[in-house]
Amino acid sequence: MTRPGADAEPPDDPPSRAHNHPVPQGPHPARDRHQALDRHAAAQDRHAAQDRHAAQDRHAAQDRHRARSPRRGQGWWGSESALLDDAEARRRLVAAAGRCVIRRGSSRMRIEEVATEAGVSRSTVYRYFRSRDELLLAVLLDRVDTAMDVALESLPHPDDARVTLVEVFVRGTSLIDGDALTEALFAAGGRASGDSLPLATEPIVEAVYKRLEPLLLRWQDSGQLSADLDLWEAVRWLIAAGGAMMAPPWSSRSLPDKRVFAETYLVRALLQPVTPTPDAEVSTSSRRDDGKTPSR
Repeated sequence: MTRPGADAEPPDDPPSRAHNHPVPQGPHPARDRHQALDRHAAAQDRHAAQDRHAAQDRHAAQDRHRARSPRRGQGWWGSESALLDDAEARRRLVAAAGRCVIRRGSSRMRIEEVATEAGVSRSTVYRYFRSRDELLLAVLLDRVDTAMDVALESLPHPDDARVTLVEVFVRGTSLIDGDALTEALFAAGGRASGDSLPLATEPIVEAVYKRLEPLLLRWQDSGQLSADLDLWEAVRWLIAAGGAMMAPPWSSRSLPDKRVFAETYLVRALLQPVTPTPDAEVSTSSRRDDGKTPSR
């Protein structure tokens, strides 16, 4: 024990108030500005990381989709061997639309489906075709070109208007037999035979007229077609009749029935009436005098 009166050791210093109660500090503009900049940089880093992850997920999804789609192998749009000129782009889009028509029908074709089929975005489709009807018209025009190639190939009597008109009409309308795309276009309820996109629209009439014009002018100059016949409207009438022939129920008719229809109801209305020559009248009279029936 400490003896009373003896010197005692001085007590420890009392704890500083700074340890228990921090002294309020005043504003520091520089420090606050640096902290704000740090927070902004951290937010930018988070956004950049989110963007990278989203891009990685998107690329992974595209890779999975390409792996499931054999159409998008070498040569699809975007590959090094892709053809990027406008004519090739339109051709590919029309071909893709044709495949969609075969699968779903012309009335159910959608731009989104065509874009997926072609391996492009919707905006790429709209760059070349302003609407689905314009794209469907391009499909029809492609089939018209094919039909005219078939109809005008190796005509047996190109100088004979009656024979050639019947042959061209029957050949063109028979293209539907066994052709999946043409059958889909002209199936019951299809847009090709509907009021919203008539087959005899001006671009199609123009396409057919350009192919038939040399023959029509030759026949008109030779007097086989009437001089006052409007050749453009005559082509429109032939197309309209051909469209009806390729749609039910006429599409199931036999080839002889189609020939009879063309000869009786189409060609006869276009041809100039034939005036018998004097020699023909004498020949006919002599056959009648012999008791023979004139041949037809």
